[in-house]
Amino acid sequence: MIGTIANIQDDAYEGKDFKKVTLGDGKVLNVKYGKGGSLKAKWGELVEGQTYEWVMGEYNGKPFVRDFIFVGKGLAPTPKLAEAPDKMTPDMWADKDKVTRLSIERQTSVKCACEIASDDATIEQILETAEKIAGWIANGVVIPTETPKPAQKATTGAKAQVTTKDVDVELAESEIVADKADIKVNMDWLIDVIKTTKWDIVAWVKDNCKVETKGGINQIVARLDNDQKKLLIKHGQELENLK
Repeated sequence: MIGTIANIQDDAYEGKDFKKVTLGDGKVLNVKYGKGGSLKAKWGELVEGQTYEWVMGEYNGKPFVRDFIFVGKGLAPTPKLAEAPDKMTPDMWADKDKVTRLSIERQTSVKCACEIASDDATIEQILETAEKIAGWIANGVVIPTETPKPAQKATTGAKAQVTTKDVDVELAESEIVADKADIKVNMDWLIDVIKTTKWDIVAWVKDNCKVETKGGINQIVARLDNDQKKLLIKHGQELENLK
């Protein structure tokens, strides 16, 4: 091997002197007596800053200097640094685009959730809404564009009488509306599942819903009640996960 001497130190082991040589790359060599004192006779040739070819041997599994040959002053080759790739591969770009897309989807979902949240909504409620929106974006499902009707204000004059029962009824009705909206969105998404999985929806409806299966897909689905539609959607999601 070729190496330039950076430092030379006198050292000894068990009463025997030797030269401790440190090369420019940090490797340390012990130049001892050599056979018949051949190396000791050449110690004077070792000079810091000069380059040598180091002839190595091995004894009991450990390397040792067998000989050294002067090459020149400061001629050791400089180790090459690993070159960075000059361009990204298609897979690297795909991974980068995926991370960027997910980041944009999450930011957009949180922004939308904050805009539609009520003033007293908790962080947990906002994040739950954001998660649903992110799911819609990821699956390519179109979000219904129906604008909710503004809440009617209480008339002036006599105080409006609101009971707990009235509030319960109002909440129940809003849950039904939201439930129907979710069903509508998921049914739109389900059409794509039917096309991509070659699912025989007519046979499935006949076996599981016991309703008339004449007509096209839209006509068959229209005959299902909400519970049957939910069951249909759930089965479609299971098929989608198997793809």
